[in-house]
Amino acid sequence: MPRSSDYDGICDLANTDQLDLLRTPSTWNTIANEYVKTIDECLTKKKTKLKNMQKKLVNEEQRLVMKFANLNHPRFTALKDTDMDTEDDNDGNSSSDSEDNENEIIKWRGILGLLCTRIFHLMKQDMCSNKSTIIRQVKSIITSSFTLNSTIIHENYNKLHNGDKLLESIYYIGGWLLRACMKASKRRRESLGDMMMDLVERTIELGDAKNNNNNLPVKKVERTQEFGALNFISSEFFDFILQFEHVFVLTLKPNVFSCSWSRYYH
Repeated sequence: MPRSSDYDGICDLANTDQLDLLRTPSTWNTIANEYVKTIDECLTKKKTKLKNMQKKLVNEEQRLVMKFANLNHPRFTALKDTDMDTEDDNDGNSSSDSEDNENEIIKWRGILGLLCTRIFHLMKQDMCSNKSTIIRQVKSIITSSFTLNSTIIHENYNKLHNGDKLLESIYYIGGWLLRACMKASKRRRESLGDMMMDLVERTIELGDAKNNNNNLPVKKVERTQEFGALNFISSEFFDFILQFEHVFVLTLKPNVFSCSWSRYYH
């Protein structure tokens, strides 16, 4: 931070004690830890789209910046040069003193807000300090997920807590995707609509679910059949969806997410 252009401009507005406090790590530790916690909470929140996570983080960052500035400006205004205070006292103008104090508060709210934003930016840079390595890792994960034996992927999910329920949910989502394709095909241009329907016809399973879906986690779909909801899908399409899910599970990490967010908004 001291090497940033933002900090250079502030040096002329602050005295030595105020600059020392700005450079003290304890000034920033609490807000930095809260910022990291906010990123983690956005990542672990259920049923939230990635774009919504990014927008939420932007809003949370603005909230934290304002919170930091409002909580900490008294520490800096209290360190205002005593020579200036004495001179003001001798003037005997209470209204002028009040205005000066208000201006000092406004000044330090602005300074702290600006530097807090810079700190968050530096933290994101630090999390993304090796972007090329992260990109290579993501590419490797995608390649390995789509070349991994389906049996191994199933075993990996079964090892998770409530893995059987998770597999049922993913299978259910596969049926929902086919239903969405059927609806979307009617609203798309002819060639794309035909491709969507071709996907549905190749992957949907008709007839007796128990006979056609041996060893597939179909219970969640079976429970909805009496209401005419969703579809059974082929084992091949189910494995394809699992591979996609496997990519997201391995890549939705704070450092990867932070890089994505940084590129999206900055």
